[in-house]
Amino acid sequence: MKRIAIVFDNRPRPETTGIYCRRALGELVQAGHIAEVEHFLPDALDRIPPNRFDLFLFVDDGLITEIPDNLRPAAWWAIDTHLGFERCLQIARQADFTFAAQRRGDHELREAGVAQSTWLPLACDPQIHRRHLVSKLFDVVFIGNVFPGPRQELVARLQHEYPGMYVGQQYFEEMAEVYSASHCVFNRSIADDVNMRVFEGLCSGSLVVTNALPESGQDELFGDGGCLATYADADELLDKLHFYLSHPEERERVAAAGRECVLATHTYRHRMETLLQCVRGWQDTPKRSTPASNGRNVSKSTTYYEHTRPEVRRLVPPSAARILDIGCGSGGLGAALKAERSCEVVGVELCAGPAEAARCRLDDVIVGNIEDASLAVPNESFDAIVCADVIEHMREPADVLNRIKRWLRPEGTLIASIPNVRHHTVVQSLLAGNFTYESAGLLDSDHVRFFTRREIEKLLFRAGFEIEELQVVPGPGYAEWESQG
Repeated sequence: MKRIAIVFDNRPRPETTGIYCRRALGELVQAGHIAEVEHFLPDALDRIPPNRFDLFLFVDDGLITEIPDNLRPAAWWAIDTHLGFERCLQIARQADFTFAAQRRGDHELREAGVAQSTWLPLACDPQIHRRHLVSKLFDVVFIGNVFPGPRQELVARLQHEYPGMYVGQQYFEEMAEVYSASHCVFNRSIADDVNMRVFEGLCSGSLVVTNALPESGQDELFGDGGCLATYADADELLDKLHFYLSHPEERERVAAAGRECVLATHTYRHRMETLLQCVRGWQDTPKRSTPASNGRNVSKSTTYYEHTRPEVRRLVPPSAARILDIGCGSGGLGAALKAERSCEVVGVELCAGPAEAARCRLDDVIVGNIEDASLAVPNESFDAIVCADVIEHMREPADVLNRIKRWLRPEGTLIASIPNVRHHTVVQSLLAGNFTYESAGLLDSDHVRFFTRREIEKLLFRAGFEIEELQVVPGPGYAEWESQG
């Protein structure tokens, strides 16, 4: 995967995503990771030499309509599944590998039969969307198209509340300079998508205030109050803006964390590295799979290994200087921790592909099975150990927890996230006579142990842990369920 042809049209829209992908691939050429990248326009496909390149990357620009049969292997990054799903699906069925910028779009593509699809969110370009050292001229800015509907209504209300608010169109460095000159960057997505404005605003170093999108993976990428601020309606938006504008230290703390987060994990270089890793993985095996601890091969999407887990990160003690992330996947959680604080993060990962990606993000990665008693980890070497949804994958979790306890320093902390099989969706399915395994979630087909809250407490107690805090992590749909009484 050394020579890459990238196809997109930047003539109608100079800021199209393909521009940033081309720049990121150029960085990979300079770093020696790939040998060549060349840009082609969609109306010049017949002039692309098919035998010259190892991959043909088509980046959605709203104008690409087909992928020729002679340009293979072909990867398709669908940027706007939320606005033109049928067009994206049509091209995805022609591609060898598909990536969707929207989490829901990825799910819908796979539901429609596109097996080789994965979620690849948008990102920022640190050189273009950088922080400018300019005076703060605006309390709130919005850059982009003010489409009729909720966005237009909110912009109008903000202009009434903040008469000096900047609203307009800017591109590239000029856009970043306006963002840098603002205390808060306002965003309202059009169709529940984590859009470019979020990543670009964060990169500028100003506080991003955006609508909450719990179903779209936003919390996994950032989290509320950690890297950005979210709102549910107009009243909450005004409350959040008032709070952060009147508390500059808290505003700048969140803004700085947001900038560190995107620079650590959400640049277009990260996206291109992930894309190439996925393509290589899919090429190596006809069906991407993970060897489960019970000997079965379980199909996994690449996004299975990418979660940054803000709800888990918040529980890691601020004083923890050395952290072990068991089941680190591609290193998203550890990279986010390193972006938030000064710490060393070591990962343990069973699967070689994600572990290789994690090596670029973490201080060290141990490739192996955590249940292997010979795994070399020195005693009392970590301030905190994270087990984010891994204990249920172990055949003998009590044995592993006893070893983990020895790896912790005397005042160390274990942070564990464990699915509760008593969840109402599982109980309802049982009452209907179903216990259907899934590719991820509460009934992940790779789970070999199941726990209720009481069984979780018993397991930890028997392993010698004292539970300082136990809390529920609401899943998708919880807010709607709660609002119904």
